[in-house]
Amino acid sequence: MKHFCSSSDAALMGQKSPIHMHQVHSDVVDVLEDGMGPFQDGVITQRRDVALVIRHADCQPIVLYDPGREVLGAVHAGWRGMVSGIVQVAVRKMESRFGSDPSRLEVHIGPSLCPNHAEFKNFLTEFPPAFHPFQIRPHYFDLWAITKMQLVEAGVHLHNIRVERVCTLCGSGNFFSFRRDKTKERNVTVAFLG
Repeated sequence: MKHFCSSSDAALMGQKSPIHMHQVHSDVVDVLEDGMGPFQDGVITQRRDVALVIRHADCQPIVLYDPGREVLGAVHAGWRGMVSGIVQVAVRKMESRFGSDPSRLEVHIGPSLCPNHAEFKNFLTEFPPAFHPFQIRPHYFDLWAITKMQLVEAGVHLHNIRVERVCTLCGSGNFFSFRRDKTKERNVTVAFLG
């Protein structure tokens, strides 16, 4: 799985049809070959003629790839999606629909809120108890570690999970951040099969 875009990647991407999700902070993951519903925060496909697009500000853009079955997944995981287990839903759908082995999946978590900026003042009512140990100081959580835990629980090997560790809020000002700017602008993560 590449973690950058070269000029040849950009040219190849230009030949792909973009698939935009209607993201609503849900746990809905659609299989592109089966049709897209009215909303979703994840899409899985084996199609090579498309590029999956994730729009995000501070939420996690997550790309899942099965190199054996050539299956690609793109997930938008905000805290609500994390609470409802969207990454586990995506892994299970890759397994049930395409025969993916979770232990062979490669996962990339892109730029999103870092633990120093993931503040949740109402975590006692918003987060399940399983998230509470990931509090690094009062009201601040390591959401990257929570997602890694959820992926491992779904069968993904820890060494196959890469976290970019770039914060959209404090990361060099190159990213849109809703928490910082209250902007409607979004970052875009694009994933496609070569």
